[in-house]
Amino acid sequence: MSAFRSRFFWKTYLTFAVLFFITTIMVSWIGFYRIQSTIHGIILENLQAKAEFLLPLARQALAGQLPDGDAQLRRLGADTNTRITLIAPDGKVISDSEGIAGDMENHLLRPEVQQALSQPFGFSERHSATLGKPLLYLAKAVRAEDSSMQGVVRVSLSTDKIHGELSQLRWTMLLIASLGVVLALGIGWNLARRVAVRPPWRHPKPPWCRADQ
Repeated sequence: MSAFRSRFFWKTYLTFAVLFFITTIMVSWIGFYRIQSTIHGIILENLQAKAEFLLPLARQALAGQLPDGDAQLRRLGADTNTRITLIAPDGKVISDSEGIAGDMENHLLRPEVQQALSQPFGFSERHSATLGKPLLYLAKAVRAEDSSMQGVVRVSLSTDKIHGELSQLRWTMLLIASLGVVLALGIGWNLARRVAVRPPWRHPKPPWCRADQ
């Protein structure tokens, strides 16, 4: 019976441990990616709002009606911690808040620019050859009052800080999940031992069924 109880104990405990571990991993994974998706959506909404805010300035700059457009662009980029780029309809970079427009290659075939020409917004995430770091790009077409195409305004944000914060969040969630697993396995150990020592089918006889009465 001792050997049976030992096998029953380990079977009960290991089953509980495996099921709890799998459940914890799944819940943590789903929770992290839901948070990541939410943060990503908030950042995109913020970039969309910035692109909309820049439309009047972009119209003037692309029409050549803003002599100090480069200076204003750099100042706005610094104030909002965002890279701002103005692109002509043919893809030529007119101005950039963090780079030299004349040294930058044609941007007509950039994914976010192509999307912005046919959709409300264009979006992409990739490594910037100009700045040498990963960026999140959002572009919006700039149109005149007669709906003619003037160009594209593009705002971008470095993803280094974003990925760093997400990595820290991932490790924090992993630590919390690990502590939860250790605590649950400790509780499960005690429960499994109690079940193994006194199997559930062995109930004490009621007083009226005892042999000594």
